[in-house]
Amino acid sequence: LQISCECDSQRSMIALLSVFITFRLAASSDFCQVSGNFVKDFPNAINVKNSEVSGLALNTGRTHFFSVSDSPEGDPLIFVTANSASPRSSATIRISGIANAGFNGGYGDWESVVSFPCSATPSQNCILVGDIGHNKVRNKGGTLRSSAQSVRLIEVEEPTAAELDSGRELQKQGREFAFSYPAGKKFDAEAMVVKDKRLFVITKNSAEYKFSHMFEVPKLATSVELVERAIFQVSYSEVTGAASSPGYLILRTYIGLNFYRWDALFDDSVRRSKTYQAVDYLERNRGVQEAVEYDSGSGYLYLAGEGFSTLYRMRCAPAGSPKLSPSFGARCLDDYNGAANQVSSSCCLHGRRAVAASLMLLISAFYS
Repeated sequence: LQISCECDSQRSMIALLSVFITFRLAASSDFCQVSGNFVKDFPNAINVKNSEVSGLALNTGRTHFFSVSDSPEGDPLIFVTANSASPRSSATIRISGIANAGFNGGYGDWESVVSFPCSATPSQNCILVGDIGHNKVRNKGGTLRSSAQSVRLIEVEEPTAAELDSGRELQKQGREFAFSYPAGKKFDAEAMVVKDKRLFVITKNSAEYKFSHMFEVPKLATSVELVERAIFQVSYSEVTGAASSPGYLILRTYIGLNFYRWDALFDDSVRRSKTYQAVDYLERNRGVQEAVEYDSGSGYLYLAGEGFSTLYRMRCAPAGSPKLSPSFGARCLDDYNGAANQVSSSCCLHGRRAVAASLMLLISAFYS
């Protein structure tokens, strides 16, 4: 990111205030209204071959979970877990017909999975795998994708419930849809989410760049350009996954869950929201937390982490209502006083005003 300004002192002041605000707001971290040992473990619910669980999604009938590994070097597999009183590994799906472009040592950097209407037969649902990781963009190691290693969505026909319960390895043909971000920008992303049959990709923030961008996939087609819908200033941690409940967009981070009302995603008070749930139990010795799914039938949230075959479950009653639909305001490319743009020349036009606004936010946060 390159941001050129003559008001570095103002920017530093805002940064310091933001740190204080984040610390203060982090104390209010019980959106789900839970207490005690509210996380239940289901050991060995995920196939042990999925050593780096990076995505989790329910099938159409909510009878089974799909999970993917973020580094499928030689085996493009989707792993299946039965959604029962005692979840268990039940099948695997081997995807055929997709390119192995060699990125990330093989089939790519698979970071998310969702169930979504099929491109050819929208009356049926398919599994969509998001080959959307791009760590080098955030200077987190690895290499840059070449033109032949584009970020892409991989579509696979959703098996029947009987197939998913078979315990077998199922063979399914895959279809690829390469995509790009607006203006040729590059992002690292680990989250996809579906709401009202609309598909969104949400990018990953970092300590250096605290913003996550929400893009909509306008259609499943080759070389489609995504449409930017909203930008979040994400506090507490980095976005590693996403899920949808009736009323909220849920963003998974390494340390907890952030909640955003679906009908106010472009409202500033929502995007900088303190609506958050800490999950201390999963912070240590239970894998790098990257996967999340919400079961609207039971009201449970399900979580999983890299390096562990355990599925974790917790209640979150407030996420279940009210039922809301996505609502977006005008597209804003120079948001957060320009800080959320990759290149900005106007970030200091209202520097003093921004500092004053930050002070007001600090005072409000302290006394809330």
